[in-house]
Amino acid sequence: MRRILEIHPRGAPAYPVLCGPDLVEGLREVWAPSWKKAALIGDDNTLGMFGEHVAAALRERGVEVLKLSFAPGEASKTRGTKQALEDAMLRAGLDRHAVVVGLGGGIVLDVAGFVAATFMRGIDHVFVATTLLAQVDASVGGKTGVNTVDGKNLIGAFHHPRAVLLDTAALAQLPPDELRNGLAEAIKHAVIEDAALFASFEAWAANGGAASLRPPIDVIATCVGIKAQVVADDPREHGRRKILNFGHTVGHAIEHATSHAMPHGKAVAVGMVIEARLALARGRLSEEALVRLVALLTRLGLPTRPPCPFVTAAPYFSRDKKNRDGAIHCALPSRIGEIAPVDGAYTTPVTVDELREAWGN
Repeated sequence: MRRILEIHPRGAPAYPVLCGPDLVEGLREVWAPSWKKAALIGDDNTLGMFGEHVAAALRERGVEVLKLSFAPGEASKTRGTKQALEDAMLRAGLDRHAVVVGLGGGIVLDVAGFVAATFMRGIDHVFVATTLLAQVDASVGGKTGVNTVDGKNLIGAFHHPRAVLLDTAALAQLPPDELRNGLAEAIKHAVIEDAALFASFEAWAANGGAASLRPPIDVIATCVGIKAQVVADDPREHGRRKILNFGHTVGHAIEHATSHAMPHGKAVAVGMVIEARLALARGRLSEEALVRLVALLTRLGLPTRPPCPFVTAAPYFSRDKKNRDGAIHCALPSRIGEIAPVDGAYTTPVTVDELREAWGN
């Protein structure tokens, strides 16, 4: 693995991001001598595929490993799952010197990070990201949390990992739809911050990328760098960090309206299109930019139309955590590569009527 970045979050220790296929080597590089006990947390899929490989590598270092898993999917991203994991750690005698190793995709990392944030009032954790979505987005930034019946990620904490390992070898085992979920978040990074990256996605998709769906390591590194810089500028999401929510106001509503039948990445893809239409209607975004976004998502096999009627999703907009003073807020792009602030704010209040019009069905 090669070190692609060092993240310096405000108010927390710096931590490295390593990327590559040799996970054991990466663990050796980042492992602290004081970590004698580890809770290895994954879902049933990721722990089944990669858990023993990681556990064996840690045991070779004399680490006592407690493997803990839960059922895959958004339905497990709950306070109940978190409690079950914490109870198991307490029964096993883990203390504040233990470390949590989150192994898997975004759901696993959110839950494992939240466990680390509150167990013994906060312990160290390391992320091993095995999905493209987790590698380009969920593994960095320090956000942890769980869902409730009222919305996504409404309960959680900011708690930065001590190291992040992006296991590119694991991508070979992902089905195409999982890769597409990650590509949606990667494209989001390009839209909000890097026009050159968006153009490189267009060229890559046209020249074989649409077939492989596995972007080069340098593209993954660029996306992680964008996320890291935005987070460094605004660690607690009081301002500019809100640009990372492009596509998510609509995307989260779609996830809930479909009972997560449409997964996060695909929902964000649709959300980006609808929120880009809002930006076009507001005179913030050009028609050409919207056309380019739709064309790129379509070429990569990502959806661009909502899977449900607006009336089904509408109740969930009022529960979004970005809302303020009762108004629905969206991060609206001003061009490919930028979300410019309006009156100092990086999200824009929108009406239900505007959302209905942009919905398109």
